Amino acid sequence: MSDDLVTVEEFRHRRKVTWDRAKLWLAAIACGIIGTVLLADVDSNSSPVRFGASIFFFIIAGISSVRVIYIVRANYRCPICDAIPMDGGILLSPSIGYDEGIAINPKRCSGCGARLS
Repeated sequence: MSDDLVTVEEFRHRRKVTWDRAKLWLAAIACGIIGTVLLADVDSNSSPVRFGASIFFFIIAGISSVRVIYIVRANYRCPICDAIPMDGGILLSPSIGYDEGIAINPKRCSGCGARLS
């Protein structure tokens, strides 16, 4: 097997491991956001239980977000250089800023140029 195919297969495995470990936490983020939005209409007549539940869902979303970041940083890496594949794009315009995020399905590693898919 060529080195490119081995690299592609290893990255495919790492991507699957990342998804398997993160999907429960992504669902928790969604539940936390939905719960926060549904209970966020808190005013002076609202019960303390409703306010507490809203804060609880917000904390669940925050903790889950940190966990997903940790999982991605630990597992979603290039098999050759161990860098996280990044994908850049213009955020609003060239004069406003440059946005760089994690590449979801990269063709090549942004660090070493190795073929990933």
